Amino acid sequence: MMLEQFFKVPRVLERLRTGEVGRILDDFAGFLHRRGHCKPGIQRQVRAAAHFGCWLESEDIPLAAVDGGIARRFLDEHLSRCRCRVPAGEPIAVVRAAVDHLLFQVIGRRVLGRARARAEPEHPVLRSFGEYLRRTRGLAPRTCHAYVQRVDAFLASLPGSDPIDLTRLSAADLAGYVTSLATRVRPGTTKQVTIALRSFVGYLRLSGLCDAKLARAVPSVAHWKHSHLPSVLSDEELRALIGSFDRRTALGRRNYAIVQCLVMLGLRASEAAGLALDDIDWRSGTVRLTGKPRRVRLLPLPAQLGSVIADYLRRGRPSTDSRLIFVHHTAPLGAPLTSSAVSAVVRAAWRRTGIQVRFRGTHALRHTVATRLLRARVGLKAIADILGHRSIDTTAIYTKVDIGRLAEVPLPWPETP
Repeated sequence: MMLEQFFKVPRVLERLRTGEVGRILDDFAGFLHRRGHCKPGIQRQVRAAAHFGCWLESEDIPLAAVDGGIARRFLDEHLSRCRCRVPAGEPIAVVRAAVDHLLFQVIGRRVLGRARARAEPEHPVLRSFGEYLRRTRGLAPRTCHAYVQRVDAFLASLPGSDPIDLTRLSAADLAGYVTSLATRVRPGTTKQVTIALRSFVGYLRLSGLCDAKLARAVPSVAHWKHSHLPSVLSDEELRALIGSFDRRTALGRRNYAIVQCLVMLGLRASEAAGLALDDIDWRSGTVRLTGKPRRVRLLPLPAQLGSVIADYLRRGRPSTDSRLIFVHHTAPLGAPLTSSAVSAVVRAAWRRTGIQVRFRGTHALRHTVATRLLRARVGLKAIADILGHRSIDTTAIYTKVDIGRLAEVPLPWPETP
């Protein structure tokens, strides 16, 4: 039996196997083990699942009848005033994960989701707006979610009754919100909000909920494109970053390969996370990349990078059905990495170096690649193709940091008599 691998006291095993949930805890422990959870983590989640089972029995709720509402009732109402003797005391995050994993195993779908921040918006028009962004505008899921969240914050700031009557939305509401926001956040953030609001007002106009005048009511923000210098790493900083990985371990080989993809190809974090086995043509030495918004480009695969990736695939990557190259080495074992996980790899590497750099994100590596190419006299059009820029104007910002080339531009000052 699976529980015996994690619990040794007979009295504890007998208590865990009590009730309807207790009868499936062996399978639940096996499910967690296959996902790559460590022994202490499995023990904590099994105890939390048993706690959930005890509560269901006290409420006379069969396991088959549990849905998201019942699970949230247990998490939000019962745990806040729990007086259960055993088991109790696990952090809310552990209990939430245990309940979601248990119900996924029983009914085959997630009930609670990842977190409240990712919950579906309550206002019906926001759900429709999200579908419009995804289906009609063709925006990426993360972009759609960001737009919806920004508009949701705007709607929450409006005075009045709930639900909000969008036909009464005025230019003063939009201008007042943007003006207030501009006093509290950076110009770049405010500009992102105005972009989302313009998309939302445009959607309302298409839906017949506002007129053309309101579509022009969102104020502009004084934040000029390419007005800043891109963050670029020095050669010493880059060497320290690359040298911070322990390539003797499987996880170190994975993280080293991720950073080499960012350094050699100038990938975005999402592109590195989405790199699949089928994207690499080993015979021709090319790699196919899908950028944003879903633009495909074909780049040569440097021999050194190919060797690093092959080393990880042979001696580091866990067995998994996923076709993506970079996967989790812990729970959920073998699941694809997200762009956030790729960014976390870079931030952790900077912490190991002990170097205090201003920019620790993945985009600093991308900027460094572009700047190095420019200094090597590669043309802007070629750099734009490598980075996947739609407009060459986006690439032109890197000319600002090429001091040597800029020094050739000014004409000599004429001598004065």
